[in-house]
Amino acid sequence: MKTINLSIIFLVFLVTFSCQKEDSKLAISNLSIDDCEQNASNKGFVFREDGKKWLHGGANDSWHFDITGWSLRECQLNYGLGREHFKALIQPEYIKASDQSNSYGTNERAILLLSDGLPKVYPLSLLRQHEVINDVVDGEPVMIAYCILADLAAVYTRTYCDTTFTFALSGYTYWDNEVWDGIDAFVLWDRETESLWWPLIDQAVSGPMQDTWLQKHDEDKWFEITWGETLNSYPDALVLKSGQTMDVPTNWVRYEKSPCE
Repeated sequence: MKTINLSIIFLVFLVTFSCQKEDSKLAISNLSIDDCEQNASNKGFVFREDGKKWLHGGANDSWHFDITGWSLRECQLNYGLGREHFKALIQPEYIKASDQSNSYGTNERAILLLSDGLPKVYPLSLLRQHEVINDVVDGEPVMIAYCILADLAAVYTRTYCDTTFTFALSGYTYWDNEVWDGIDAFVLWDRETESLWWPLIDQAVSGPMQDTWLQKHDEDKWFEITWGETLNSYPDALVLKSGQTMDVPTNWVRYEKSPCE
């Protein structure tokens, strides 16, 4: 009898919490433009300076994002951990799958990226630690990304108008009731123009690259696979090495304008 009562109580809690969360999102989505900005300002996310609107990017003053005229609503942002809180890899290292046969469970999900050489494998449990991997496959710069909140796993190109971009996490997530049922998903940024990109709509949403489409890598060359399938079909594949770290870059090429102009 106690088990039944506890189950009912837990179910009621889940329903109540879910309803409260949806009510909260509905209230936020109905805020006016000014109240929306004030809401984000109260959280320490947004501030105005020199006639521009800025999104807090971390402890370093030069890390803030210029979101003047951007296409999102700042009150629908969450977290604000800072752009170097999770460090996207720039020069990833790999080891053979056959040397890691016992490192993952048989049903562990992964992304497999085909190439002219050995395929590369990215276990999702490992991707969660970085969320973004900048790599080059068959001479093409690509980004392997995984957002655990949206369960979004994909491979994107990093080349726009003959320019290679380097992607990382902004430290923010964003939701929109009209997109993916209102689920939160990470917001990315590129180091070259410091534009923000939201993968759920496949677009840059601020900065010089605003309204540029985020393009997926050839979808015939990557797919989701389990670790067991990897060992059976691609035992010589290269697997992302665990335990990698990355220092925050101090210098990189910057563009004040979109290279597409």
